[in-house]
Amino acid sequence: MSSVKIDIGRKRKKRNKKLFKFTLITSIIAAAFLFVFFFFKTSEITYEGNNKSNEEELNEYIFDGRKPNTLIYSIFGNKKKEIPFISDYDVNIVWPNKIHVVVHEKELLASFYYAGVYEYIDETGNVVDSSCNLYDNAPLIEGISFDNLILGSRPHVSDEKAYDALVLYAHFARTYSLKFNKIIYKDGAIFYQINNAYINMGTTEHAEEKVFKLSKLYNKIEGLSGTLHLEDYDGGNKNIIFDKTVENSNGESSEESKSGTDENAQNAQQESENDQNAKNAQQESENDQNAESGEQNTASGEGESETVSQSEE
Repeated sequence: MSSVKIDIGRKRKKRNKKLFKFTLITSIIAAAFLFVFFFFKTSEITYEGNNKSNEEELNEYIFDGRKPNTLIYSIFGNKKKEIPFISDYDVNIVWPNKIHVVVHEKELLASFYYAGVYEYIDETGNVVDSSCNLYDNAPLIEGISFDNLILGSRPHVSDEKAYDALVLYAHFARTYSLKFNKIIYKDGAIFYQINNAYINMGTTEHAEEKVFKLSKLYNKIEGLSGTLHLEDYDGGNKNIIFDKTVENSNGESSEESKSGTDENAQNAQQESENDQNAKNAQQESENDQNAESGEQNTASGEGESETVSQSEE
């Protein structure tokens, strides 16, 4: 009888010991969980390098709209999600409870409108993303049609040669930090558009020389209305014509041609659209061409002066 009581007592002690161990382990796990939950609870998420996406959008893409636990995210979080206009991003944990995200956005060269959205291309002419929004650092391509778009690939276009020319002039515009609303293909020529001013760049022959010249005149024609003719420019000393658009009293456009080699010819550098005698752009062009001529003929210092002649449409 006594031996039976001893066995029961031993079993109770073992059971109590197991219960104690279980309770202790459970308490430790619970305490650890609470520590991790509260100590590593994210209090702030900051972003760097995001120009096209706001922080709310990025937070939705990267963290599903929540503030994750920093410790758990660092171990189990998906850090390589596909995000529109984002080529890559780095999530940096600022221990214990802050997150800093460095965003690397895709380089957008230009855009075109297709099937109700804006498609964006990179330097190679490949489609890299799409959006309902038009970003001002990616000029809109017009003049050719597009079809059969595949993300990451070159689009099918109605004119391959024209598309190559549009991409080339978009590239040079970026090279010289020139911003345009549109890049247009029309009648075999490429046109830049800045609000109401158009620049006829012609074909791809001497393309970089034309864009370099345009960079010298860009600030002077930005507020004008008309067409600057650079289609025949080859880097030499030539007249540059600006056809200014004017309206008569009836609101109709008219043309009155003024040509010339006169050094006081009106040109694209006029500060006001109503100023008929503005000369600044002509002087800028003349000085630039005289400098080029001086480099080519330093002995005599002689060179044919380039002028910008203005025609009023």
